[in-house]
Amino acid sequence: MKLLNNGTGNHIALEDPKGLPVGDDTYAFEVWFFATEVGRAKGLIGWGIWTGNQCNCFRLKGNGFRHYWWGNDLDWAAPKSMEKNWHHAIAQYDGTTRSLWYDGEMVTSDKPAKGVHNTQMENAGIGITAKGRSNEFFAGMLDDVRVYNRALFHQRVKRLVDGKIQK
Repeated sequence: MKLLNNGTGNHIALEDPKGLPVGDDTYAFEVWFFATEVGRAKGLIGWGIWTGNQCNCFRLKGNGFRHYWWGNDLDWAAPKSMEKNWHHAIAQYDGTTRSLWYDGEMVTSDKPAKGVHNTQMENAGIGITAKGRSNEFFAGMLDDVRVYNRALFHQRVKRLVDGKIQK
């Protein structure tokens, strides 16, 4: 199912979600996106509360990505426009390393300090950074939005991008 967002409020609020990674759990976000507008913050998926290191959020930032915990952010800028084409993106954390993937390739990573990440299970949404106080709505189409309770290895990422395995 594709979700079409106009960037001014359309999103899916996940009311009382169960099973999303919290605390310092490992996770991966996966999404196919077609951005009709870049340049400002445009939320793909996220949840948590609006205070230091207590959310898992993934959004466009300018012509790139921001994977953030409301502090200790990981940013990446794309070398060319992401607008008006389908792209595959992953943001993940394996308990030690946080990484961003774009069209099947890891584009940046970092190793945040241990013990600072404490995500809360609130305000979950798709097509928005995290519902509640956010006005960071995605503009374009989203498809195959997934959350894993583990990090994904490079070979699996490549196979997901190539469509060679069931997701």
